[in-house]
Amino acid sequence: MNDNILKLNKFKIFDFDNKHFLYVIETSALFEIDENLKTSLELNKNEFNLDLYEGDKDVVKECFLKSRLAFQEDNNEDDIKNEILTTYSRNNESSMVILLSQSCNLRCNYCYADGGEYNNKGFITKENIEKSINFFFKNTNKEDLNIVLFGGEPLLNFELFKFTVEYAKERAKYFNKNISFNTTINGTLLNDEIAKFIKDNKINITISIDGDKLTHNKNRFDINGKGTYDEIVNNVGKYLGFKNVSARATLTRFNTKIDEIYDHLYNLGFRKIHISPSINLMDNNSYSDLINSYRIMLEKFEKALKEKDFKYCIKNSNIIASLDRLNTGSIRKKFCGAINNMFAVDIEGNIYGCHRLVTSKKSNYGSIQNNINDEIRKELFESFYQTEDHKSCLNCWCKSLCGGGCPSENEVATGSFFEPHTNTCNLFRERTKEVLKLYIKLTNEEKEILFPK
Repeated sequence: MNDNILKLNKFKIFDFDNKHFLYVIETSALFEIDENLKTSLELNKNEFNLDLYEGDKDVVKECFLKSRLAFQEDNNEDDIKNEILTTYSRNNESSMVILLSQSCNLRCNYCYADGGEYNNKGFITKENIEKSINFFFKNTNKEDLNIVLFGGEPLLNFELFKFTVEYAKERAKYFNKNISFNTTINGTLLNDEIAKFIKDNKINITISIDGDKLTHNKNRFDINGKGTYDEIVNNVGKYLGFKNVSARATLTRFNTKIDEIYDHLYNLGFRKIHISPSINLMDNNSYSDLINSYRIMLEKFEKALKEKDFKYCIKNSNIIASLDRLNTGSIRKKFCGAINNMFAVDIEGNIYGCHRLVTSKKSNYGSIQNNINDEIRKELFESFYQTEDHKSCLNCWCKSLCGGGCPSENEVATGSFFEPHTNTCNLFRERTKEVLKLYIKLTNEEKEILFPK
């Protein structure tokens, strides 16, 4: 066997600013390459003959093998797949979502949870809260744990909200665990008592707010059809302070100008801002518009970088997350931590991979009363993981940055966990090309600030 013949995994070459860049599809590794290496790679995309390469053979071989662009014949291409599948394990969860309330005081147009009810309206009992927390602590090997208090609107029953936090803190001491809390709320029910409890217990807050008054009130209104923008903005400012709260905005076809939405929420003073489209309130034209507005947002981001306005950049979790994936370079065969790193418990005590999957009965794999059905759990995990079944992902150049799409959104759009939404895929690819261009231009100083160790 000739050790200088390297079998190649899939790659893509980008040309930016008269420079050539090699992107390794499996691992998201990125290299600048010269004309000579580009030509050699394009001549034969299946293997690389070091004997025919005129540059530094040792450096190229080391980089190719380390990035997993290349493998030698005695290595199997399935090694990467097998390595990822070994991440499946029981007792690996670090986060639990408790649905305190399957009810809501708003009637948002795009709600994936059927008005916050998940097809089963009501509140969790204190007994099920206790069982959920004890189940979590007993069935994880992790020491640093997080509980997400979720809904519907979790503050509809503040007594349950308080009880969950206080009981979890008590049991964390008993089990010798470190515990933190997150919650996503609509902001309409905030008052002095709730704000004090949130601050005293250092609960991380995310507020659902879709942008300016016109945009927000188009989709987020109460049961009487009244918009909630003024009430939310007043409550956040009065009780919590914008700098202490993150914002999550949902895009619809009524406003795809993501750059304007970000700027509005940034100017309000939110700590972090994440913006994501609702697939059931988008159409083909709105996705095309959204691609253009992403480009504008990236241009504003780059301009702020050059002006050293790092605060403007760091709050943009969409762009930061995309840049960070390129900076880290990793194998991402699954969209998120559902099932292996987190799980959700509904008001009846049923267990799901995450809160988004509670509406999908086929994703239920146990309960806090009867434990986990590991066979179903493993089948679900593997259906979320990119395999040959994910035909749309097989030849996609950014599959290791995406991970196959949100399984819940996939099911809504296509009826299958592993068949992604076409418009979402197109949006992701176009956005990622622009992010790549931006990442390539980052200076070392900018990387240190954007990606603190």
